[in-house]
Amino acid sequence: MGVHNITGNVTDIWNTWNYTNIVKLVFFILVCLATLLLNSAVMLAIIRNRSLRTPTNYFLFSLSIADILTALLTLPGHLLGEFEVLHGHELACVAVNSPTFVLPCAALLSLVAASVERYIALIYPLRYPTLVSSRKIITVIVAVWLYALLLGILPIAGVNNIRERAAMNHVLPACNLLRVTPGKYMGFVTLSTYIPGMLVLAYVNFRVFRIAHKQRRLVAAQYSQVQGAVLPETKRKVVIFVLFVLGHVYVASHLPILIAMAIDYRFYQINIVTEVHVPFEIYVLSTCLLVLCPIAYPLIMAYGNRDVRAAVRRLCARRNQERQLWETTVTEFRVPVMNSTVQPQVKYITEMATRLPS
Repeated sequence: MGVHNITGNVTDIWNTWNYTNIVKLVFFILVCLATLLLNSAVMLAIIRNRSLRTPTNYFLFSLSIADILTALLTLPGHLLGEFEVLHGHELACVAVNSPTFVLPCAALLSLVAASVERYIALIYPLRYPTLVSSRKIITVIVAVWLYALLLGILPIAGVNNIRERAAMNHVLPACNLLRVTPGKYMGFVTLSTYIPGMLVLAYVNFRVFRIAHKQRRLVAAQYSQVQGAVLPETKRKVVIFVLFVLGHVYVASHLPILIAMAIDYRFYQINIVTEVHVPFEIYVLSTCLLVLCPIAYPLIMAYGNRDVRAAVRRLCARRNQERQLWETTVTEFRVPVMNSTVQPQVKYITEMATRLPS
């Protein structure tokens, strides 16, 4: 019965299609494709190049996984809610909105872990090999995803507003994150994960950037004493720059929507108030920032890291060579087959033509 209702909703929405919905659909499809393409390229570059398998890049690899899952789960779920396909289906709406908690949390904690790893490398360079190992990195990444998955499972397990709405015989008017999620849960996620994570990310990145800048000035002073010496651009500086920009992009893109949701949340309780207290344009702008983040991350990684750019170029060149080799092989295979089938026919036609009376 539920499937028929959802199919009916899709049919009704298709009949009322307008220019705005078409623009939204095209925009989200392009964003999904760009997110999948760019993040897949970065992930393949890290996998296929041993020089890129560093502790920081492992955490950035986890960030790319979160971006790809955002394109596969969160953005389609947002479209379903935006076009009211899940009208009246509370549990399906909760399940669709669950990745909204999981994936941004995993991305934030991956960035925090990468920044802390760089901080340890600068503050404790001699103890770094013992403090940061491959086993510990994998443990941290697994812990990050388990914690994020726990946050996403809680609403499906019962931390939602479905029972309250059923008791009041209130049908869900639209699939909105704020309408199906309790205020205590939203406050717990915000105060336990997002706010502390952003503060730690901003503080650690600031400290790392300041320490690295101070060390670079000391090294530059030593190089200035040598005539003709040029200060080289180290990989450490590149990684610090990338993490610094990634952290600021994350905070700048997620903070507006968190503030807007905190202001408007009390108007999305069981007794729905139709008045919108935060301007709609703010929600549109903040949503666009969130949607474009998974595209910005791989571009920043490729722009700030020369090794990543070179690895992606080699990967693209290898794909082109494989495609050209495949086309050449197919062409060489087709020519003998065509000759073997065409030549007997040509010979037969020639013999028949010689037998015709002149």
